[in-house]
Amino acid sequence: MFPVLRHPYLISPNWLLGRPFPVNPNEVWVGDITYIAMANGSFLYLAVWMDLYSRKTIGWQLEDNMKEELVIAAFKKACQNRLVKEGLIIHSDRGGQYAGNIFRKLILDKKMFRA
Repeated sequence: MFPVLRHPYLISPNWLLGRPFPVNPNEVWVGDITYIAMANGSFLYLAVWMDLYSRKTIGWQLEDNMKEELVIAAFKKACQNRLVKEGLIIHSDRGGQYAGNIFRKLILDKKMFRA
């Protein structure tokens, strides 16, 4: 069974399947979004980027929405905190925030690969 996508964007294959675990920092970054329930019943959304080798958080952003800009802001912080090299694999789920045109262009401009 294939997952149902709720957005019109192209998705990338999972290049991590069958691949050995990274042996150096900045080979693979993984990103995700989680939500935090607030006392007033609202939610905040936390986007995080982690270096898969070190398992350290390298960029994050907290907002009251989970639009594409949330992921982009966290990603830009990660790029400021780390030496970014061509060929870096960027892995995330297949949500619209990660598959959106602006984020995809940012990845391509930096000569990274989405997985």
